[in-house]
Amino acid sequence: RPIATVTVAEAPFKGLKTLKKVEIGAKCTKLSPSYFAGCSALESVTIAEGLADFGTGSFSGTAITAVTVPSTITTIPTTCFSNCSALTEVVFNEGLASIDDQAFSGSPVAKVNWPASLTKIGGYAFSNSNIVGDIVFPASLKSIGTQAFNNNAGITSVAFPAALTSIGNGAFKGCAVAAYTIDAANTSFIIKNKAVASTDGTKLYLYPVADAATSFADNGVSTIAAYTFYGAKNLTSIVLDNCYNFGDYSLAG
Repeated sequence: RPIATVTVAEAPFKGLKTLKKVEIGAKCTKLSPSYFAGCSALESVTIAEGLADFGTGSFSGTAITAVTVPSTITTIPTTCFSNCSALTEVVFNEGLASIDDQAFSGSPVAKVNWPASLTKIGGYAFSNSNIVGDIVFPASLKSIGTQAFNNNAGITSVAFPAALTSIGNGAFKGCAVAAYTIDAANTSFIIKNKAVASTDGTKLYLYPVADAATSFADNGVSTIAAYTFYGAKNLTSIVLDNCYNFGDYSLAG
């Protein structure tokens, strides 16, 4: 029988090791934090339209394999689906605006769609997931947090939209990105010598570490963000004669 309450108790199922399947009915509008957290046998979750608030950490540490997020959800809160060891597929519906910090961190998500309503991807949101291939973010996306896609080694290229105004340090650290592109209408970033840079060209944010180039030179750069060249193993020469501000681990790897 589906969970159908409009209001919920505090984490009533947290740590229940025998729970395997959950159906959340249309009358349930909110889950309290850690609602199903630690239910290590929970493999199947069906969520009806109507749920508006997941609650932080609601499904953290479960064994769910896939999830479809209803259109009534506007935010995936912090750690909501983190450390779900079998979660490989996520389907987002239009209406979702924010994927918060660590929302899917540590879960091997390989397949995901980006709804046109999405404006924010938080720090470590998909850290240590398994997203592969080319990422084309929706036109609505405005910000990507620190190490949002850390250690998704299968990501090969990333296309940023015109609306993007913020990229956190190491957003794609540990990813085998061979190319970044930016919509020509973007007023915050440009591509300069294959790297993502500020519009005036003085600060570098991201370098495509899987690019085949063996050298990089740019005397117009004064600042390199943390992790910019992290893991760029093909580079044997970097010349930045006028750079005086190096972020943490900006040349490491």
